[in-house]
Amino acid sequence: MNKALHVAHIPCGGDQEPKVFMLDIERSVDIGICRMFEASCSTERRTKAARYHDVYDRIRCLAAGWLVRYAAEQVLGISGVNVSHMPGGRPFLPQAPDIFLSISHSGSWVVCAFHLTGPVGADVERMFPITSEMAELFMSPKELSAFKQCTDEMERSGFFLRYWCLKESWLKAVGAGMSREPSSVSILPQGAIMSVQYKEIELWRTHEQWLNDSTLLAVCWK
Repeated sequence: MNKALHVAHIPCGGDQEPKVFMLDIERSVDIGICRMFEASCSTERRTKAARYHDVYDRIRCLAAGWLVRYAAEQVLGISGVNVSHMPGGRPFLPQAPDIFLSISHSGSWVVCAFHLTGPVGADVERMFPITSEMAELFMSPKELSAFKQCTDEMERSGFFLRYWCLKESWLKAVGAGMSREPSSVSILPQGAIMSVQYKEIELWRTHEQWLNDSTLLAVCWK
C-alpha cells in the first residue's frame, strides 16, 4: 500500500460481523495517488467516475474502487478484484458474488463494508443544510414528529443526519437505493439495534460513528 494512504479497519463486533474499511483522502491526493486509484479500477468503474462533473467526486469514486480491492485482499485473500453493479445499482464482486458489499463516499471519506453471511449497507455523509421541505420528503410521519421536537438548529441537523445515514444504509442493504420512497420507511434506532418498518417490522444491527465533527458513518446488517 502507498505510504501516503492510511486505511482504518472499523471493528463492528466479532468474527461474524461486517468488515468495514475507511479511507480519508483529504491530505493524501496527489497526481501519483490518483493514477494509482484509476489503475486499480475496472473499465466500468472508470466510466462511472467519468460521469461525475466535479473532479473530487471522480477521485472519490476511483478511490472507492481501490479501497474495495485493498479490503478484499485483507478479508477474502483475493487479489485484483473489481467492483461491478447489478441492474439496480447494487455493487458486487464478480470474483466473489456471494459476498455482500456496500460502498459510500462523502467529503474526504471513502468507506466499504464486506459481510460474509448476510446483507450489509454502509453510508457516510457530511453534514449539510436541512430545509423543512427536505425533512418532509425524507422522513416518515413518526420521524418528522420527533424531528420537529428538536429545540435548535444543531440538534435538528444531528437528528436528520443520523436518520439519513441509517435509513440510507438500510436501503443499500436491501438493494433498493433511492428507488424506494424514503418517507415510506420508518426507522427507530435503539442502541446497536435499529427497528425498520416498511411492509413489516424488521430488526437490524447497526454501528454508528462520527468520523469528525461533521461526518457520520452508519452501517447496518443482518
